[in-house]
Amino acid sequence: MTIPFLLSAQQAAELLGVSLRTYRDLIKQPDFPAPRSLGPRSNRWVRTELEAYAAALPSVRHGEPPQLSAARLAKAAGRPVAPPPFGGQL
Repeated sequence: MTIPFLLSAQQAAELLGVSLRTYRDLIKQPDFPAPRSLGPRSNRWVRTELEAYAAALPSVRHGEPPQLSAARLAKAAGRPVAPPPFGGQL
C-alpha cells in the first residue's frame, strides 16, 4: 500500500501514530506544518512535512520523569512529597 502525498487529518493522525483528538491539538502548535487547502472545507497535510516534523521531535530518555525523581528525593529527606489534599494536614 502506498501512502498518498496529501493526507487528511485522519490519515495524518494514523501516520504519526496518534489519535485524531491529539492530532487536532498538534495542529494548533505554531511549529506544526500548515495544511494545504483543496477547497473551502478540505485541508490536507503534506506527508513529507509531517515526517520531517516527527523526525525533529526530541528523543525520549528512558530515565524516570523529573517529578518522580524530585518526589523520591523529598521522601528520602523526610519532606512531604505532595501538599496535603484539600488543604488538610498530613
